[in-house]
Amino acid sequence: TGLVYLNLSNNQIPEIAAGAFTDLPELTTLDLSHNRLSELQSGTLQGLDRLEELDLSSNFLTQVPDQAIMDLRGLKTLVLKDNLIQNLGGVVALGPLSSLLKLDLSRSSLGQLNAGTFRQLKGLTSLKLSVNSIRKIEEDAFDGLESLQELHLDDDKILSIPATALAKVPKLKVLTMNYNRVGVISADSFASVPLIRDLSIAHNIIREIPDGTFSNLTKLERLNLYGNLISTLSSNSLHGLRNSLSLLNLGLNRLNEIPLLDFPSVSSLILSKNNISMIDHDTFMRLPDLKELDLSENAISALPNNVLYPLSKLLQINLRKNFLTTLQPGQFNESIINVINLSGNMIESIQSNAFQDLLFIHTLDLGSNKIKRIDDDAFYNTPYLHILKINDNQLSTFKEEYFSMSIPVPRTELRLLDLSGNDIMFLQAPAFKLLSKLTWLSLAKNRLSLFPADVVQILPDLQYINLEHNEIDRLNDNDFANSRRLKDINLSHNNIRQVAEMAMQNSTQLQKIDLSHNEISELPSDVFVGISRLWMDLSHNKLKSFPDTIFQRTKLQKLQFLNLAYNNFPTVPVKALRQQYFFLSDLKISHNNIKNIPSRSDILVNIKGLDLSYNPLTKDDINVLLSEHKTVRYLNLAGTNITDVPVIEARFLLNLNISDNQIRELNNSFLLTRNLRSLDVSRNKLKNLSFGLASAWSTLPYLKYLDISGNPFSYIIRGDFAYLNQLRVLKATNMERLTTVEPAALQPLQTLEELHLHTLPSIESIDVRSILESLPGLKTVDIEITDSEIHDQLHPAFTPRLETLTIRGRSVEALSGGAFAGINSPILKIGLVNTSVSSLFSHAFFPVPSSSQISLDVQNSKITSLSPQFLNSLNPRQRHLKLTGLASNPLFCDCNARPLQRWLNTLQTDDELYNVTCAAPPELHGRFIRELVENELTCEGIPTTTTTDPPLFTTTHRSVTTDNIITIEDVSSPSPAAKSPTKAGILNDMDILIIGIVGGVISFVALIILIACLVKYICDSSKKKHQHIAGVPCTCLKPPLPPPSWGYPQYPTLPHPSSRTSTLKMGRPPSTPVTAGPQHYGTLGTRSVRSYRSNGTMPYYLQNCPPDYDQD
Repeated sequence: TGLVYLNLSNNQIPEIAAGAFTDLPELTTLDLSHNRLSELQSGTLQGLDRLEELDLSSNFLTQVPDQAIMDLRGLKTLVLKDNLIQNLGGVVALGPLSSLLKLDLSRSSLGQLNAGTFRQLKGLTSLKLSVNSIRKIEEDAFDGLESLQELHLDDDKILSIPATALAKVPKLKVLTMNYNRVGVISADSFASVPLIRDLSIAHNIIREIPDGTFSNLTKLERLNLYGNLISTLSSNSLHGLRNSLSLLNLGLNRLNEIPLLDFPSVSSLILSKNNISMIDHDTFMRLPDLKELDLSENAISALPNNVLYPLSKLLQINLRKNFLTTLQPGQFNESIINVINLSGNMIESIQSNAFQDLLFIHTLDLGSNKIKRIDDDAFYNTPYLHILKINDNQLSTFKEEYFSMSIPVPRTELRLLDLSGNDIMFLQAPAFKLLSKLTWLSLAKNRLSLFPADVVQILPDLQYINLEHNEIDRLNDNDFANSRRLKDINLSHNNIRQVAEMAMQNSTQLQKIDLSHNEISELPSDVFVGISRLWMDLSHNKLKSFPDTIFQRTKLQKLQFLNLAYNNFPTVPVKALRQQYFFLSDLKISHNNIKNIPSRSDILVNIKGLDLSYNPLTKDDINVLLSEHKTVRYLNLAGTNITDVPVIEARFLLNLNISDNQIRELNNSFLLTRNLRSLDVSRNKLKNLSFGLASAWSTLPYLKYLDISGNPFSYIIRGDFAYLNQLRVLKATNMERLTTVEPAALQPLQTLEELHLHTLPSIESIDVRSILESLPGLKTVDIEITDSEIHDQLHPAFTPRLETLTIRGRSVEALSGGAFAGINSPILKIGLVNTSVSSLFSHAFFPVPSSSQISLDVQNSKITSLSPQFLNSLNPRQRHLKLTGLASNPLFCDCNARPLQRWLNTLQTDDELYNVTCAAPPELHGRFIRELVENELTCEGIPTTTTTDPPLFTTTHRSVTTDNIITIEDVSSPSPAAKSPTKAGILNDMDILIIGIVGGVISFVALIILIACLVKYICDSSKKKHQHIAGVPCTCLKPPLPPPSWGYPQYPTLPHPSSRTSTLKMGRPPSTPVTAGPQHYGTLGTRSVRSYRSNGTMPYYLQNCPPDYDQD
């Protein structure tokens, strides 16, 4: 065929047969990403002679599939990111593939780059190795890459710029080394790569830029130093970049002032998140080409009046979250600026002419200030303003006089106006006279009791209006009537009791009306006259019935969705809905008083989504709903007193919720519902799966969602989930009687993506590791842990696909240093919910990639304190770790809470943690921690322990086994000897780790010397004592060298390649010594049956900045 592009991504393909693509000789792009491939055999890609792009990302490959790829002689791009590749032997085998231009190995499990790995890939122009644990780039790592132009080494735990290795890539134009531990840069760092145009060293620990550092980079256009520790810049720090630099990013550093910059070509300058408090009038004099200026999240309290005057080309300025209180009239005059962001400041008023003559302004954001007053002519001559946000201020009105024109333009071009979150009580329609092109208007969260009817008429182009959370008690005639373009009205959460008959008539384009959470008890019969198509939410009102003709086709052409939940309907309003039986797709009428469902009702036969949950239905009602033929796709009968479920006569049913009933058995109920995708049988009386439900699985071959929570099961055993090969989500929670969960029971669920298995109070032990080993590729793990400490139980779930990891269980008291070793998800939610963890230490998160966006929820745990080191790890310079749920913990306010008190005062007022309170001692109970003074946080007379981080390692000692693997035991609790508190901010995580490692190395060397001496002494003594018995001399063996990587070998996250099966089960390493020397590639692309790690190193997550060993 002539097919050139084939996308097979996001499926569940576990393997591909040889010759599968032989009939596609013209194919140039093949996307196999996000499948379940663990290997590609030789011949798999045979016949794809013209293939140029191959994407194998986000699979379970443990090595580069070189045998399959070698057939692709024209391949130019190979993407292998987000796999489990631990060595690059396969890359070496790709040497003859001279066509390859781009190679992506990001987010794998690489531990090192061996010399010569890329030597034969001479045509390679782009190489991505980010989010591994390479740590050190050897001199010959990039041998052969003379053509390389783009190199990405982000988040690889690298400690310095690999200047010698970079000499092998002289044509390099793009270099990124973000999220590493680089502390020093100099001119020598980049001397060998003079052609670089884009350099990014963001999120490192660089404190200064020595003079002349970039003097050799005369072609550099983009320099990113965001997220470092730079406090000053001298005039020569950026010497050599004057004529080439176009973008300079110095955000999230420690600058106290804006340095005088002389860059005539710079168009973008980012200085956000520094400590800048003042701007001099001549600060930007030498930046004539500047188009984008970001000064957000600083401490700027005032702007000099003419500070922006030299910036004649400025298009965007961001001053969000500063301390500005006033704006000078004409502050932004005579410019072509398009976007001004002043949100999150402390501005109290907008003076006349504050935004005068901004003829090119497009967006103005004044949200989240303290604006009480806007003077007349504040927006004078701003005809092309499209977006105006004044939300979350203190305005009491909005007037026409804010806008005025002296130029021949009849109106503004304003399209979006956000006035939500103010204190507006009254509006006059003329206020919008000059805003007739408005299409989106929000007045939500104000105090309006009446909406002027003329507003909609003045705004003929209005399409969306939001009036939720006001105090409107009535909709009058013509309020929203006769609008030619109005599509969406949100009136929820008001006090509306009455709706006039002509309130919305003849608004022909009106499609969505939200009147939920009001006090409506009746609607006029002609209220929807002239509306063509309608989505209607009337939930949470006081309706009991509808007029029979309210939905007649002559009035309302198509009613598609109707939500009547939480009203007082005694029966389904069949007569009113009958006219719409052909068009009504979804009817939600839960939480009413409905009984007596009419048999053979046409409206119920044709409806596609029906929610009757939590109504007092009778047994006859259940038979009408389930035993009569229907075309329903979604059916919710939760909480409707069901005891028996007949054979369901709904052959098109996709989603069934029969939770919270009295059902005891479901064996034959699904004989006719083979298409069912989602089934919720939670909170019933099913005694076990084997007899109550498991026999039904064979009739549900496409089931993807199953919730069995809250049933009185005693056990979950092998065979309980047989035939559920397509299941994606399993929920088995809140089971008080459950005592046994066999890992083998979950083994058939090979495509499972979400596992919820928690709140099981009767269970004594769960083999979590075995369960997770049989379920590769989980995205969500929410599980009960019965052990007191988290170490390696969760490691089998740590793949780049993991998105949510929630740990529950009161048994859990501590996290080991290796608890999260192996996590490399780009975005991850971690939960420590309902545990007994009392302290959080930073070392538990140290193995997690710094670039990962981590949200940590500690809801309802037992945390009493946070160590200074953990609080320091919440600094966005180090990592993206956000803490939530702390308020529900019993925080103890003694001297150990002082670092927490200081940290809380650095937060924004809208942060969830800003108002956390003390739980103890009694005299401080309920007090805001941030408001306490240090002398109230005392430890006098109170027995206490410090909250410094425990050491990552204890003394190194050798395991006495045939494996000869050196192990390091992790310590999760502080030593009793450590009693004195540690000052916050002196040592960071890296310092602590290095000190711990050095101490461990010294101890280890001393131990080896001691053992050697002891053995030699024994041998010498034995030789002297028994000289007459034998003439054979005693031989003392030199102890083996330690492996070149240290970390958490006690808890290996991923098995060695030879132990991986198609299900990625974890296996113990075979009894073979760890190879300490360099890798010798024998038969390339094959797996050794005996080697523990073919490249002689631990995977990247077990290598957390170990010391360098002298192998001599």
